[in-house]
Amino acid sequence: MIQASARPVVHLIAPAEAGGAESVVLAVAAAAPERTRVILLNQVAAATAGSHPLAELLRQQGVGVDEVRCGRRRYGAESRAITRLLLSANAALLHTHGYHATLVGWHAARRARLPVVGMVHGYLDRNLKERLYRALERWVLRRCDATITVSQRIRDARVTSGVNPRRIHVIQNGIAPREKIGDRGEARRLLALEPNESVIGWVGRLSREKGADLLLEAMSGESVPARVVTVGDGPERPALAAQARLLWTSAARASVHFAGQQQGAAGLIPAFDLLALTSRTEGTPMVILEAVAAGVPIVAFKVGGIPDLLGDDDAWLVRSGMSRRFGRHCARRWHRRSKRGGGPFMRVSAWRTA
Repeated sequence: MIQASARPVVHLIAPAEAGGAESVVLAVAAAAPERTRVILLNQVAAATAGSHPLAELLRQQGVGVDEVRCGRRRYGAESRAITRLLLSANAALLHTHGYHATLVGWHAARRARLPVVGMVHGYLDRNLKERLYRALERWVLRRCDATITVSQRIRDARVTSGVNPRRIHVIQNGIAPREKIGDRGEARRLLALEPNESVIGWVGRLSREKGADLLLEAMSGESVPARVVTVGDGPERPALAAQARLLWTSAARASVHFAGQQQGAAGLIPAFDLLALTSRTEGTPMVILEAVAAGVPIVAFKVGGIPDLLGDDDAWLVRSGMSRRFGRHCARRWHRRSKRGGGPFMRVSAWRTA
């Protein structure tokens, strides 16, 4: 008889270039590489595809990785390929991350007669297509053996949509304790920043739900002698660059530097004097945990699971969408800090890095 510990848990994800779900998969798999395999759904034609960056990071940690490349919208082919991989790996269960992985993974696991755990990291609701995907995901989650969400708010929404409350669990994101998350001087060198300039940082995908436009709007009305640095890339970058040129007409105000996609973005957070999080929707953002671990103060909108992680003693939380108030919070903290001659912005709780 095969012992349960000898059979791997298989994680399934359709990864973006970088993000919170990808970070979670990497961290969980790296914690037990001998008992874990990861399947990546790479929706690029096989003839032109190279390994996804997440595949390389997983392999560096000793995790077995399979990449499924069937092309876009070939969900049936993906599901059949996943079933074959599950059977060949003698998997114990399938753990899916995100609506795409959950939809095709549930069908594949049913054919392989394996239990399925679906994980909801967050959700998008920008257009009809995304609302349809969410509806399909809700249908599948009601049929999964268990569901994990990263915040109480997402759990409550899924229970309302019909997921059995006895089979849905909240597990907040976390990061492994470490002595140092990165070096400030090296992080500034990598971002081409001067050692002593003041920096407000922002990390994420440059897409509408992440709200980089709200940060630019917030800071354009404040006289803060700081540079705004965004780390990440995405479809909104041209529009954001145009917005920055339109809003920043005075040299007395902050300037904007789009640093683009960066490997190991967590290691760049120490370069910031303040982290801004302006998302319109969120699950439990990894960047908050990384900022707390790095000792970088935070100003954020109260959305998703952020209030579950941060209280008034840990950060400055602003009502969602109130960009002008957000900018005033940043400016007020900045000026208070300047009067003190620098020094820490906030207190952080040690448990948040555990």
